[in-house]
Amino acid sequence: MLKNYLKIAWRSILKQRGYAFINVFGLAGGMACCIFLLLWVQDELSYDRFHENAARIFRIEAVAGSDSGQRLAEVPCALGPAVGAAIPEVEQVTRVFDRETMSLQVGENSFSEGHVSLVDPSFLQIFSFPLLAGDARTVLQQPYSMVLAKKTAEKYFGAEEAVGRTVLLNGRYSFTVTVIMRDAPANSTVQPQILIPMHFMGSVPGEYDLGWGEFCWTTWVQLREPGARQAAAKKISALFKRNTDGSAFAPLLMPLTDIRLEGKNREAVYILTALAVFILLLACINFINLATARSAKRAREIGVRKVVGAARKNIMAQFFCESLLLSLLALAAALAMVIALLPAFNDLAEKAVGAGSLFSLQFILCIAAITVLTGAASGSYPALLLAAFDPVKVLKGTAAAGSRSGWLRRTLVIGQFGLSIILLIGTLVITRQLDYLRSKSVGYDRQQLLYLPLADELRDAYPVFKDAMRKNPGLATVTGTSQQPTRMGRGISGAGDWEGRNPDFDPRIDYGQVDFDYVTALKIPLLMGRSFSPRIASDRSQAVLINETLMHMMGPGPVLGRRFVFSGKPGLKAFQGTVIGVMKDFHYRRLQDRIGPLALFAAPEAVTHVIVRLPAGEASAALAAMRAAWKKVFAGAPFEYKFFDEDFARMFQADERLQKLVRSASLLAMLISCLGLFGLASFMVEQRTREIGIRKVMGATTRGIAFLLSKEFFVWIALANLLACPLAYLLANKWLESYSYRIQVRWWIFALGVLLTLLTAALTVGWQTLRAARANPVRCIKYE
Repeated sequence: MLKNYLKIAWRSILKQRGYAFINVFGLAGGMACCIFLLLWVQDELSYDRFHENAARIFRIEAVAGSDSGQRLAEVPCALGPAVGAAIPEVEQVTRVFDRETMSLQVGENSFSEGHVSLVDPSFLQIFSFPLLAGDARTVLQQPYSMVLAKKTAEKYFGAEEAVGRTVLLNGRYSFTVTVIMRDAPANSTVQPQILIPMHFMGSVPGEYDLGWGEFCWTTWVQLREPGARQAAAKKISALFKRNTDGSAFAPLLMPLTDIRLEGKNREAVYILTALAVFILLLACINFINLATARSAKRAREIGVRKVVGAARKNIMAQFFCESLLLSLLALAAALAMVIALLPAFNDLAEKAVGAGSLFSLQFILCIAAITVLTGAASGSYPALLLAAFDPVKVLKGTAAAGSRSGWLRRTLVIGQFGLSIILLIGTLVITRQLDYLRSKSVGYDRQQLLYLPLADELRDAYPVFKDAMRKNPGLATVTGTSQQPTRMGRGISGAGDWEGRNPDFDPRIDYGQVDFDYVTALKIPLLMGRSFSPRIASDRSQAVLINETLMHMMGPGPVLGRRFVFSGKPGLKAFQGTVIGVMKDFHYRRLQDRIGPLALFAAPEAVTHVIVRLPAGEASAALAAMRAAWKKVFAGAPFEYKFFDEDFARMFQADERLQKLVRSASLLAMLISCLGLFGLASFMVEQRTREIGIRKVMGATTRGIAFLLSKEFFVWIALANLLACPLAYLLANKWLESYSYRIQVRWWIFALGVLLTLLTAALTVGWQTLRAARANPVRCIKYE
C-alpha cells in the first residue's frame, strides 16, 4: 500500500512540475535557513560543556554598588584563598589574573604578549584542557614554570621541542616551559595561551594588590555539588563583608555554562531560534496555500477514488505521503545547500562550524523531526480538506473546494507577510541602532588616535620615550594612562567620599591615573575649572578631575575646590585631592554602557599605555618616526600599536553578527513569501483565464484587468502590514531596552517597511497579472 501511495505521489509531482518546484524550493530554502540558524544556536549552547566538571564550575562575580547594580567579572585577590579555606561547599578554587601586556624573549626574538595569565595550580584540575605531556596535579607548582598552548609554543619555537626551553619574561624573570597544552576549542570561554603560577607574585613585591581592594582577579570555584550554589553564595557574601568592614559588595556564582549566554548572546539565541521556526513556518504556509488553492483541480480525482471504494483514511494517507515525499526532496536539496554554503555561513556568522556537525546523532534526530513535522504540518490541512469531499457533488461539478479554503489562503498569506514585515522592520531597527552607536560622539576627538601598551619593564622609560616622540613636530600630542584607554575603570572602582556626602549614599566610582596632558591631548571639553598642570606641584598628589555624571552625583553647591577621596584599595593609602575641574561626560568604556561617575588623578609614573595623535594626512611618516623613537628608547622590544577606532569597531561585533544573520534571514523570508505569492498568483490567473478573455472582448483595458487581478493581493498585504507593525514596534522597543543609548523607533521605519513589502509584492504579482491581462482574448476563451 505504501509503495502504491509513493508511486502515485511521485506521478502527481511530475504532472505538476511547476508547483512541485515552488513547493520543494520553498521548503528547501526554509529548511536550509532553519538548519543554518540551528547550527549557530547549537554552537552557542555548546560553549564550555566539554569540561568534565562543567556543571560544578562557577565564576564569582560582584554586584558593585547598590546605586548602580554594575556587575563585575573580577573580584579581589584575597577572596579566592579565603573562600577555599572557609567554605565547605567549595571543592577547589583558582584565580586568574590576565596581564594585558608583557614582553617575552626567546633567544634573540622578542614578543609583546597580551595573553599571559597568572593562575593557581588548581587551574588545570578544574578546567579540562588536555596536556600533551605532564601531570595537571603537579604543573605550575614551581614559581618559574610555564605552560604554553600548542599554537603559542609553535609561534615561539617552531617545530622544535618547547619543553625544557627558557623564556625571559619582562626582561628580568627566567621561566622554564614545563608543559605543552592542547589549544582550547573555539567554544571555550576560557582561552589560555600562556600560564604562569600565581606564586610568581611573591617575586615582585608591591606590584600587585593581593588584598581585598582592586577588583582585578577572575576567581573560579568548583563546588562539591551543583545544588550547593545558593548556600555557597550566601557564605561567600558574609565572608567578604567580614573582611571589608561591611562592604556593599554582593557576590553571585555564575555557572560556567551560562557565561556565553549572558546579555546580548542570550538574546541572540532567542531571536535566531524564533527566526528558524518562523522561516520554516513560512515555507510550510507556501505548501498549504498552493495545496489548498489547487484542491479544486484534484476534486474529480478524489471523487473517483471514493466511488471505487477509497476510505477517508486512505485519501488522507495518500496526501500525507505526497507531503512527506516533498519534504524529503526538500531536505535533500536543503542539505546540499547547507554543505555548499557552509563556508559562506561561517564567514557571515564568524563561526567555525564543520560539516561533521550535520552528522552528529543529536542533529540527525533534530533534522529528522523537522522533516516529519514539516511534512505533517504542510500536508495536514490539504489532507483533511480533500478527504472530506462529497464524491457525488464532486462528480456532478457542484463542489466548490477552492472557495471553501479561500479564507484559509487569505489568513495564511496575511500571516506569512506579517512575519516577513516584522523581520524586515527588525532588520531596519538593528541597522539604525548600530549606525547610531557608530556615529555617536564619544565625547572627545578619537580621529587618528592610537595607543601603545607598555610592558612592565618599559614603563619607567615612558618620560624618555615621550620626550623623544615630541621632538618630532608631527608627534607633539603624546600622553598616557594607567589603563587601556577604551576600557578605563574596568574592575578598578571603589568608594568615593566628598564634603557634604550623604552618609547613606555609598556609590562606586571609576577612577583612572593619567598623564598631566591627558584631557588636552584627547580634546575632552571642560565644563568648568581647569586641567592638570605639571607646573603646579599640588596637581601631582592633591588634585582630581571629575566627569559630569560624578558632579551631579555630588549634589548641589559649588564643586570646584571640594575635597574628594577615592578609597579603592582598603588598607592602602587613599587617593585624595581637591576638585580642580569638571569634564564633559565622555565614553571611557563600551558605547553600549551608560557613562558612570569617573575621577582622574595625575600620575605619569603609573602610565601603562602611551596615547599618540597622528597628524591628518601624514600618518605614514608619523608612524615611521614613532617606530624610530621606540627602537631608540626600547631597543629589542616589539613595536605594537592599536587605533582607538579598531577598539570601538570590536565593541559592535556581536551586534553586527546578529544584524547580518537577521538581515539574511529576513531577505530569505521575503523571498519565500514572494515565491508562495507567485505560485498563488499563477494559479488564480489560471483559474480566471476565461473571465479575462471575456472582459477583454467586452472592452476592458489591460490596466483595468491587471488592477482587478492584483487588488485582492494588495488588500491582504495591506492588512498584514496593519497587523504586523504594532507587534514589530513592541518587539523593537523590547530589544532596544538593553541599550543605555538608543534610537527612537520612528514612523518612517514602518513606512519604509510597508513600502518595501508592497513594492516586492507588486513586482511578484504584477508580472503574472500583466502577462495575463495582455494575452490574446481569443486564445483565453478558447483555453476553456
